[in-house]
Amino acid sequence: MREIGERLSELETKLARLLAAGWRTAVDEAAGLRGEAVALAELGLGEVSARVRAVAEAESATEALRALTLAVAACRLMRARVALGDQSAEGWQPLVVPRRRRAIEPDMLLPLCRFSLTGTEVWSCLRSRGFAVDWVLVEPPALAVGTVAPWLRRPIHGYLNWRARHPLGADREVQVQALTNASWEAAAPSSVDPHAAFRKRLAAGKLREDKLPVWGGGSVHLTPLDRAKLDGYLWLDATVPTDLARLTFGDAWALVWDQESTPAVIAVMAEDGRVFKQLSVVHLLGGCPSEVVG
Repeated sequence: MREIGERLSELETKLARLLAAGWRTAVDEAAGLRGEAVALAELGLGEVSARVRAVAEAESATEALRALTLAVAACRLMRARVALGDQSAEGWQPLVVPRRRRAIEPDMLLPLCRFSLTGTEVWSCLRSRGFAVDWVLVEPPALAVGTVAPWLRRPIHGYLNWRARHPLGADREVQVQALTNASWEAAAPSSVDPHAAFRKRLAAGKLREDKLPVWGGGSVHLTPLDRAKLDGYLWLDATVPTDLARLTFGDAWALVWDQESTPAVIAVMAEDGRVFKQLSVVHLLGGCPSEVVG
């Protein structure tokens, strides 16, 4: 192995000398590399041999420069391989072992309601990776909702893919995403549920004005909804507050996303019943249909 390394080192020196001298003045010496190429092939160094033969057979300065550069690089790489002391192909490893890339963790989304985005239906969701939470709009995922409404109760797991951004007021925006590999079940279940405390506060009969525990770029507030003052919030579809003001239901609550400016309504809930409260989610679509939360 040492002899091969020394031979490659000598060849590399010769190639560097040819490169410095110029092809026109060293064309005869370059032609002599044919014998060196044959010897390398007999040693089993076929790729290096081909690079050296290309130098010997070059017919122009441009072709010779390209061939010399490749031959020098091949010699250096092979010397590094030989220095590992293992000639078997099975034993050779990359000189720099690449870092193993961490698997991309799926996103956890808590669907809040169906949502109108200038006439297009999306889902208003809270996105969680660990304990960082933000608000996103998601194209309706390709999975069955089932007989029990998932809103405010059941998380979805999958991988978000950016689709667009939509302006939110004068200086903000909300991301519109698609969810691939959507599932109601987590691929790798975890005992950590960042939405647990959030969901407990959204139970029928327990709603109260509060700042709900989330971490991220903004904050989520639960506040009584005065349908006479809907213009104090941001809406992505101007028809929704008009339809919402016409509805007749019990106590109404708004879930708003606040980033130190005019808050945006991201979900609306209604409570009906005097003794036993029943919670419904009001979808922020045209007509504002409601649905009982399971």
